[in-house]
Amino acid sequence: MQSDVFSDPYLTERLEYLKLKKDKFYLYTTNPMMGINKYDDEKLKLILETFDYISVSVLGVNEQDFEKMSGINGFKLFYNNMIRIKNMVNKYNIKIKIALTFRTYDINKLVDDKIYKELLEYFNLENVIDSYFSWTGTINQEDLPTGAKLITKYNLNETENCAAAMSTLSITPTGKVIGCGCIDWNNKYIVGDLNNSTILEVWNSNKYKRFRNSFKQKNIPHICNECALYTSVKNAYSRKALVNYKVKDGIYWTIR
Repeated sequence: MQSDVFSDPYLTERLEYLKLKKDKFYLYTTNPMMGINKYDDEKLKLILETFDYISVSVLGVNEQDFEKMSGINGFKLFYNNMIRIKNMVNKYNIKIKIALTFRTYDINKLVDDKIYKELLEYFNLENVIDSYFSWTGTINQEDLPTGAKLITKYNLNETENCAAAMSTLSITPTGKVIGCGCIDWNNKYIVGDLNNSTILEVWNSNKYKRFRNSFKQKNIPHICNECALYTSVKNAYSRKALVNYKVKDGIYWTIR
């Protein structure tokens, strides 16, 4: 979590193993598929065949906007990689759903863009985002491109537990388990260690239970205070659209 999965030097070995064990395998990445450039066609085919659903962040649809959103000039690499993926999926009839989340500072400019329309001919649209939150105060309005909005949210009065902690278990590359895989990339709230315990033992531990129930117990962790990703259990799970939910439908909290 919170890193580029394609930078893992053991990725293909892990996927060979997981392919034998998996039920559904979902990848949500904020990295715009830059890392797949190092994989030959055989290994890329393995990656695409193993995942059922890949959500890809798109940081602008031209060189100028991509650099504004990401800080690097990587648009051509991103675009070429996505076309390569499209061709690979079509060639081998790979059963995978790939959805795009466009991150922009000007939605009106985006929707009329030629490349935006082209990409949506090949891939699904998951979301379009022009509002960003502070990530526990580390991002300010002046850090964002002109036109992008900073979300300000305070959750101290919320009493329903957050759906993310109640429904996911997030493991770091070192085997530590953290309470929230959405924003705690600094590993401030470690609730267990899979080097010493099983997944079930960590999930049922008092430390993890306290974290999952922190809103209900009115002991909200600092990282949760201003989190714009907070979604209550009630709002996340009470929707009729989730009755027949499948992993390939997308991220559960975006299903309407």
